[in-house]
Amino acid sequence: MISTNAFATSSQALKFSFCAMEGVTRATARYLEALSELNGEVLRVAFDEHSAIVAQARSPAEITTLQIGALGAAPQKAVSYWQHVGTIVVEACSGIALDIRHCFSQTSPQGLEFLDSLVSGARKR
Repeated sequence: MISTNAFATSSQALKFSFCAMEGVTRATARYLEALSELNGEVLRVAFDEHSAIVAQARSPAEITTLQIGALGAAPQKAVSYWQHVGTIVVEACSGIALDIRHCFSQTSPQGLEFLDSLVSGARKR
């Protein structure tokens, strides 16, 4: 016969698992939404810049010259883009960590204590 303690433990594990899956799913959705917004903004800026070049040019050769001139800003734009992506990723990971901590607090006070001891040990290093 299985003890009631075993059922309580497995119930806590299931609650934690579902809570954590929900947190990861929500964080992933927020990450994808933020990334989509960033990419949409990048496309809008690129189209606006291209439209401005076309409107400013008086000949096809001048369009090419102006586009080549605009390439000088490309490395800085790429760095800025990846900095934004990095910020989004850090925020997503932080959100997942907070969600998992919340799940521990809801399902297993001992697990939360263990998690907090790991984090405090990592901060000391």
